[in-house]
Amino acid sequence: MQVSVRVAMRRSFLHTTQCTCRQFFCVHHFDRHDCERTKDTNNYRETFVLIGNYFGKDYSTYEVGSKGHIRRIGARDHVALSKVAFGYTRVGLTTNNQKTQESVHIIMAILFKSAEYTADRCFVDHINGCHWDNRVSSLRWVTPKENAIFANGRPVSVQHKDTGAFELFDSINNLSGL
Repeated sequence: MQVSVRVAMRRSFLHTTQCTCRQFFCVHHFDRHDCERTKDTNNYRETFVLIGNYFGKDYSTYEVGSKGHIRRIGARDHVALSKVAFGYTRVGLTTNNQKTQESVHIIMAILFKSAEYTADRCFVDHINGCHWDNRVSSLRWVTPKENAIFANGRPVSVQHKDTGAFELFDSINNLSGL
C-alpha cells in the first residue's frame, strides 16, 4: 500500500485554505489544540505598552497591545502585520528612516512576559500551537528542549493514495508499521 505523509510540524506541510478561526496557514486538524479554542472569547480592551528600546533599536514611537496589535503612538489604526513562513507574523518598524522586520511573538513575550524569562527559558512558545496567535495569554517562555518537544511531537495525518482517505496518528514514529 502506498501512502503519502503530511506532517503537521513547524517546518512542514501547512494548510493554505482558510481555517474556522479565519487564519491562513492553519494546521487546524493536526495541531496540539483545535484552533476553535484560540478564538478570543474575552471581549476585553486591549492594553498598550510602549515598545521603547528593543535590542538596541529605538522604537519609542510604537506601542504593542496585549492582543498582539502594534500601532504608532497616537494613531488609532494598527500597523499591518505580515505572515511569513510557518504562519509566524512579523511587523515592519521604522527607526532613523530604516525599516526592519521584527517577530511579533518575541516582542510580545519580552514586553508582557519578561518576569518569566530566565537563562534556561529563552524560547517563546505558542501554547495553543497557532503561530499567528500573539495574544499574551497564548505565549510562554520555554527551554530549548521543551521547544523541540513541542515542535516535533505533533500529530501526523496520512492520506492513502488509492482511496484519498485520511488517517491521524499521534506522531511520525507510529507510522513505522505502515
